[in-house]
Amino acid sequence: MLIAVFVQLTVPLAMLVLPSAYGWISMFYRYYNQAIMNMMVVTASLHGAFSTIIMVIVHRPYRESIMTLVYSRPTRNEQTRCFLRKDPVYIINIT
Repeated sequence: MLIAVFVQLTVPLAMLVLPSAYGWISMFYRYYNQAIMNMMVVTASLHGAFSTIIMVIVHRPYRESIMTLVYSRPTRNEQTRCFLRKDPVYIINIT
């Protein structure tokens, strides 16, 4: 359990703090590189997806639930019902 919490804490550190730190350092040294800034923005924006994936991988109940959803076959309803209407239907248009 402690390892799971540690892993979940390192994801925000790596995906939010490091891009922010690079942004602050580049402003301090007045160095601007558009390619690196783009990679930092993409890294920070993928934080939510990676956090969710890490949570599913690390915690057993979430992992088992997702595996059940992914690998379970949908059951088909074998009963076919057919209803026949015995009384005639009349449509009356009164104008």
